[in-house]
Amino acid sequence: MAWKMLLAVLGLVLIQAAAVPSPSTYSQKITTPTWFVDPCDLKNTTCDWRGYANGANTVILDLIQFAPWPETEISWGPGPEVDPSYAKLIKQIRETKQSGTGAITTILGTVKVGYRWANDCANLTAVNETRIKSEIDRWNSFYNVDGFFFDSVSLMNCVSSNLLASLVKYVHDHTTIICVTIADWTAEGSADESYLQTTPSVDSFLTFMGNHADYEEYVLRPYMTRWYHIVGDVPQSKLASTVQKSIANRAGRVFFTDKRLDLTLGQLPGGKTDY
Repeated sequence: MAWKMLLAVLGLVLIQAAAVPSPSTYSQKITTPTWFVDPCDLKNTTCDWRGYANGANTVILDLIQFAPWPETEISWGPGPEVDPSYAKLIKQIRETKQSGTGAITTILGTVKVGYRWANDCANLTAVNETRIKSEIDRWNSFYNVDGFFFDSVSLMNCVSSNLLASLVKYVHDHTTIICVTIADWTAEGSADESYLQTTPSVDSFLTFMGNHADYEEYVLRPYMTRWYHIVGDVPQSKLASTVQKSIANRAGRVFFTDKRLDLTLGQLPGGKTDY
């Protein structure tokens, strides 16, 4: 039986990491994550994905697929078999891209590299290169994805930069169109930036996901335009200052919402923000 999958949408930003832009040349792209959105027919006017696929041409979106992720589950791969509903949705999204009418441009498969709830490195059973590469292969075989989202990477430094570099190379060797995003964060918004030295071909790093109160306390780290910040519970009155803070932190991709993020369950708000 096909697994019930989770979906998320992210904005595709291909930003070179070689040089940090000056404020006069710096720019940001908006990403739009939506989790727990079920697949539906894009031809149906009530389909949540219809709004994304037919969105403004100035907002470029990615589609990221998630498999279930309970605490006891070490795999976030595509499941054991193709889900017909998702296969149909992906086909429709690709058709809108080809016709020039869709804003969703890139389909990414999500693979868990670290294990979020582990208390020590010995318990990071998900860090298994053979298992991860087999999930990459299944994503490519089932849905012919354009790239990958590697999650839970930097937890307690248990995922070596050598492993990550090997996985990124494997994606480049086995995927037609390449886009790699790495979730390199903790609930406190910290990140292990050493991966930048060994993964120059990674397009972006998710280095902050939290609510506005935590983001106000966020301290500027050595910045790269590949930083990606997701901030929830942002009141309308604080939106402008939050945007300015993300610019000061040189975040190249951002998403702000007035919905509160439930980091305990790892949930992001579905659908549209009220802004």
